[in-house]
Amino acid sequence: MSALRLVTRLVVARTLLFLMRLTGRRAGLILVYHALAGREGDPAREIVAAHAVARFESHLRLLALRYRLVRSDELPQAVA
Repeated sequence: MSALRLVTRLVVARTLLFLMRLTGRRAGLILVYHALAGREGDPAREIVAAHAVARFESHLRLLALRYRLVRSDELPQAVA
C-alpha cells in the first residue's frame, strides 16, 4: 500500500471517529481473538494463526489509550 493511501486512510478514520464522538451516541464493539499463544503463529502455514500474548497485550494498551475497555458481560451496561 502506498504511503499516500495509508495517510488518506488514517485521515478518513480519524475524521470519522471525531464525527462519531460528536453525536454523543454510545456504542460498543466486541473484539475477538481466536487464539493466543506464547509465540506468534505462522499465517502462511496456519488457517487461524495464534497471536503472541505480548502482541495481544500491546493491542490492549493501544486500545485503552482511546477507548474504555470492558469485559463482554459489562458491555450492555457500559453502552446504556
